Amino acid sequence: MTFSSFSKHSKNKIMTGVQCKRYSNSVGVSAVQEVYTGASFYNCNEALLITSSSFTAPAKKMAQKLGVILWDREELIRQLAFLSR
Repeated sequence: MTFSSFSKHSKNKIMTGVQCKRYSNSVGVSAVQEVYTGASFYNCNEALLITSSSFTAPAKKMAQKLGVILWDREELIRQLAFLSR
C-alpha cells in the first residue's frame, strides 16, 4: 500500500512531500525516487518517506544524496511515542 501527500504547513512556511509505504519487504530506490520527484514537482522544501518496514542500503544511499528524510519502522515508533507524550 502506498499513500502520498503533498501539503503545505503555513505556520512554518515549510512544504513537505510525504509518501508512506506499507511493505512486508524492504523499500528500495524507486520509492526514494518517487517521493523526491513528487516533492520537486510540487515545489516542496523537503521530502519524507515513511515505511512500516526497512530500507535497502541503496535506498538509504540515494536518500542521503538527494536529501530525502527516511523513517523506517523504528523511527516511526519513536516519532509516534514522542507525539503521544
